[in-house]
Amino acid sequence: MNLVQEMIQNETDYLTLTEDEMVDFKFTKPGMDRLIVFDLDETLIHVQREGLDVAECDWVPDHNIDVVDEDGEKDVAKFSIRPHYKRCLEFVNKYFEVAVFTAGHKWFANPIVDALDPKGIYIQHRYFRRSCVELERGEDRFFTKNLRMFRGVDINKVLIVDNNVYSFAPNFENGIPIIDFFGSKRDAELLKVIDYLDKLKDKQNLRAANEKNFGF
Repeated sequence: MNLVQEMIQNETDYLTLTEDEMVDFKFTKPGMDRLIVFDLDETLIHVQREGLDVAECDWVPDHNIDVVDEDGEKDVAKFSIRPHYKRCLEFVNKYFEVAVFTAGHKWFANPIVDALDPKGIYIQHRYFRRSCVELERGEDRFFTKNLRMFRGVDINKVLIVDNNVYSFAPNFENGIPIIDFFGSKRDAELLKVIDYLDKLKDKQNLRAANEKNFGF
């Protein structure tokens, strides 16, 4: 049994949210009632880490920004932004409120989101590791994103784009999987996301339409 199957069979341990885990979500766009959530690392960006793997051997990060951790220690975030990200964010903003939801720490991820959207016009909401539901399977730790945490948002009008399927395990029907981004300038996956969302944008029940397409 793989991790995803196990999570489905034991759904009560990660589907149930406490009151403290709920978020009073407020749409910022007049008349908007749809939300699309993007993961950050390997979905919109790729970050350089110690011990580069084979996929990163010829990759050089395009951005270097200073970050400060929770202990006040300075560090540098080195990363590349996925090609066509701006075009994708411009498109989704026509039909959705937009959030970034990452399992990364706020001190590290927040400055990167600032770099993605320096004027604050494309990303209206940000959520970090503290909003994830952590699961432990033996020695492994996983961070899932339960979209039901957004109080006041119809779950049938929410979608999430994430390279890790287990991240949206609490809401498979809402998930749009995307191939990992490792820094390639030839990557065109976000163009595929645009094409897919263009077909979904007029559906009343996004969740049902998405489930039908992916068969989760």
